[in-house]
Amino acid sequence: MHREKRELIIQLCTQVGMVMEDAVASALTFSSLDDDNYVQALDDLEAQSSKIAKLIAAARALAEPES
Repeated sequence: MHREKRELIIQLCTQVGMVMEDAVASALTFSSLDDDNYVQALDDLEAQSSKIAKLIAAARALAEPES
């Protein structure tokens, strides 16, 4: 694997970890939310989850062997 590709995969995975940290913090605050804020908080978690999935898909695409 080329060094540049490896570095990009590492950067993408680092971003995954950063978004995961934010998602954990968001998830752990649910006990302090009012009932009216659950939907927004769940929307935020869903958006973070989607971002994580996209970053992982990009890293996987780069990691796949070239044909």
